[in-house]
Amino acid sequence: MTGDLAELRHALIANWTRLLLELLGTPSHKGARQWRWNRRGSLSAVVAGPKAGRWFDHEAGTGGGPFEIIIRERGGDWRSAADWARGWPRRSRCARSRTCGRIPATPGCTTRRR
Repeated sequence: MTGDLAELRHALIANWTRLLLELLGTPSHKGARQWRWNRRGSLSAVVAGPKAGRWFDHEAGTGGGPFEIIIRERGGDWRSAADWARGWPRRSRCARSRTCGRIPATPGCTTRRR
């Protein structure tokens, strides 16, 4: 993994719970170290501890880290996942400032506040 991708991966893991909520929505179960989604909790993500940033879908038998969950949920390949991840925090803040009005608009955001 190149330096740029390694730095991006670390940034995604630092914001792991926020990324999971954006990609997967509210988990069906929230534990101190692990969150679960799906009816039987078959998709799990480690949110604390030394394995934070890892996930596994027990039904599909697949798992990985931040880039793999982006690919799983958004489609595409590593390059498209990295491109999406580079702009994600800014897009996310911009969208929240537009909807709730409590977070100031992000510089460079073209969305006008109401």
